Amino acid sequence: MDISAAALLQLECRGRESMRRIVLGLFVLAVCGMMVAPMGMAGKPQPPPTPPPEPTGNLIITSNPQLVFGTGAGYVRLYDWVNSKFSHTWSGGGGNKVVIGDVDNDGAKEVVSRYIDAGTGIAYFRVWNNGDGSNSPSITVQMPSPTCDMEIGDVDKDGSKELVISGTDSQGSAEVWSCTNSACTKEATIPNLGYMDLTVADADNDGYAEIMMGQGIGTYSRQPVIVDYNNVYSITPLPMRANYPVVKVSVGNIDGTSGNELFSIDVNDVAHIWKYSILNYIEIWSKQLNDANYAGSTIADIDGDGNIEIAFPEYCILNHGRTTTGTLRIYKYDGSNSWSQSGAYDTNSNGLISNVVSADVDRDGAKELVVGNQVWNWDVSAMKLIQTIDSSVSDSSIT
Repeated sequence: MDISAAALLQLECRGRESMRRIVLGLFVLAVCGMMVAPMGMAGKPQPPPTPPPEPTGNLIITSNPQLVFGTGAGYVRLYDWVNSKFSHTWSGGGGNKVVIGDVDNDGAKEVVSRYIDAGTGIAYFRVWNNGDGSNSPSITVQMPSPTCDMEIGDVDKDGSKELVISGTDSQGSAEVWSCTNSACTKEATIPNLGYMDLTVADADNDGYAEIMMGQGIGTYSRQPVIVDYNNVYSITPLPMRANYPVVKVSVGNIDGTSGNELFSIDVNDVAHIWKYSILNYIEIWSKQLNDANYAGSTIADIDGDGNIEIAFPEYCILNHGRTTTGTLRIYKYDGSNSWSQSGAYDTNSNGLISNVVSADVDRDGAKELVVGNQVWNWDVSAMKLIQTIDSSVSDSSIT
């Protein structure tokens, strides 16, 4: 039986997640029942009420912390933290990946969602523009193949942000797109970057974003790589004692000195920290962790003490593949290029851990953690679960 190239690439994406051993829950929202028209005074059926109009105006309010969730049912939902409610749902948005950023460089943030049609395997990315209250994206672009990840950042050092999309063809290419408020144009294709997670952040402390992939292909097989723009895109593998693909790389100043470090965990359950120094990336710390599965990490001041912590969720696969529990782990710098665990918290997530992001959503000076569909906050001396938002979350981002 012939298999289409699109189907093969979709299997590659799924193989990537198998390699990470991350099990994402699949949720389908269904409403079953019988609709019965209400009866009026004379016993006659009354017309159904007019549905409320779609909201208008600026949906992404930068003064209020807002969370954007992708859901397993293919929706993109905007959650207003201040008012503790979902303020908008975009149906058909495609919820298996969402990012927020000023992708069209107009000074306002947009939501970009990725959608893969389960029936055809055709992939799209869609831009939902700030101020557009309709249920239609301002931009829809069909991709040549199912995509694996996407992020926003200035990767070509031109002062404007671009949209970077990984896993766009059979060569494991990444594509760099520039967008206006009405169209997106492909600017570059970078081959041999593979199908693992994508990070866009300033890894070498030059003020511009680099592209980080969990594993390249070909020359860089089984090695995490960094792509830097120096008139052309150059690829550099990250050094490791043993080469294993890694989950999504996090970037931040986690040792309190000048400059950023890079953190990730490989598929052999080893945590790594790298730092850029004199034209090279060096591995400054590694540690063997438990036999578990990881869904990325975040770097932030979680407890408000002015120092940066590393947070990552893990979950164990037990009982013939059924996920029974998940643990949120916090690591803190303890001097001399060494990090140790400062806290571990049972999420009782039952497989809903898909990623972790951080932001100061309550404006108290410390970052909160959104772990899958849960919000965790520092309370005096420990992390505390303060809210569970939506059981069908597959991805999330925060303004």
